[in-house]
Amino acid sequence: MGTISIPPNYPKAPRWLLDLEKWEILPYAEVPHEILDREGYAVVSYIWGYIADCKNLASDPPQGLLWDVPGTKKWHLSKAREAMNTIGTRYIWWDWTCVPQGGKERRESTRALTPELRTAQG
Repeated sequence: MGTISIPPNYPKAPRWLLDLEKWEILPYAEVPHEILDREGYAVVSYIWGYIADCKNLASDPPQGLLWDVPGTKKWHLSKAREAMNTIGTRYIWWDWTCVPQGGKERRESTRALTPELRTAQG
């Protein structure tokens, strides 16, 4: 996989944002700030709870995602993506795409978190 470039931790900004238009994860510093000044960004938590499907990975994850995430049994990623496109901002901090996912409980992952991603996760 090569070297992973993890953006530094800034207390006043997230490491990554999801570009809904391009369906791609970007370091916060690479997001055009004129768009953020105009639109801001949304913050969304994707609650797994009882709908998590830990035996199957989410289909059609965004480009640039450095970790695997579980699928869901009832609320598929494509439907969640449709909902995100209605909130009026191009960029979102969506926890499963902007905080490294993984750990002992996620045995379905094909990509283990690197030590660098584990640090970013914490």
